[in-house]
Amino acid sequence: MQQPHVVILESRRFPDITEQWYNVAVGALTQQGITFSRVTVPHSADLPIALRMLLESAHHAENTNIRMPDGYLLLGLNYKGDMAEENHHCVWDAVLNLATDAGQPFSSVLVFENEGNDLNHAATRYVSKIQLAVQSLVNLMMLRHQLLNPPFAAAAYTVFEKNQKIYGSARHLSRVAAVQAVYQMEQNPDDRQDVVRQFLQARFNDDVKGTTEPDLEFFTDITNFLANDLSIFDQQIAEHLTEQWKIDRLPSLSRSVLRCALYELTHAPVVPTPVIINEYLEVAKGFLEKKDVSFIHGVIDALSVKIRKI
Repeated sequence: MQQPHVVILESRRFPDITEQWYNVAVGALTQQGITFSRVTVPHSADLPIALRMLLESAHHAENTNIRMPDGYLLLGLNYKGDMAEENHHCVWDAVLNLATDAGQPFSSVLVFENEGNDLNHAATRYVSKIQLAVQSLVNLMMLRHQLLNPPFAAAAYTVFEKNQKIYGSARHLSRVAAVQAVYQMEQNPDDRQDVVRQFLQARFNDDVKGTTEPDLEFFTDITNFLANDLSIFDQQIAEHLTEQWKIDRLPSLSRSVLRCALYELTHAPVVPTPVIINEYLEVAKGFLEKKDVSFIHGVIDALSVKIRKI
């Protein structure tokens, strides 16, 4: 079976920054056994026409021996002094519409910075966002293969997941998926229950064999509870943050880890506190930088003491 293949389409307006972004994306793809090719354009404004050309070439390749990509990852950075924010949103809308119309798995990190000083930190600030974009792309690729060719699903699942440290207990697998689902709920606030359904259908398909079976009831307990009120624990979390790091400034994935951990601390009394802490640290290590994992560790520790009086 051929390995899944992704095209990375990258704007080179700020080459030092996007080169680091590219390396992060390559690392995340390689970790999951996915091959890739690279296409670059001079400026983010060129991304829509480049994506259109790639999609059209893939369409023409259907009747040839040329390998069609399984997905597309876009990377681009725009700056207020270089492009109006309105034009940035036009670029985003254009690439999203192209990918949606073509029915192709697609994910992107297309960022707009308002302040020049922010560019100095852009290379590292969006590492977790790039990793999540890759994971979201993988999820879409899996779903598309299952819909178009169900017998391929089991093999695809093995390739996509084999290098991720999510094996082990059924509940660990469910925690990983719950954090991913809660992250996607924040990106799609009007379709939270739909996110839960998509995970149950795409990631936990009954046809997938040879992997640890997840605890579906545990997954749905966490995600359905948070789908009803995603910010229910935010005040408790905020009490343990500094003035410089308010909850809305945390990376979205960090919020997702903390929200899921808070659910267990408050609604799963039979699960020992050390297990909850260790489990969510392991989940965080799979997606976040070391400094972010340490930060999450401190917050969960403090919350567990307050909530469980230990």
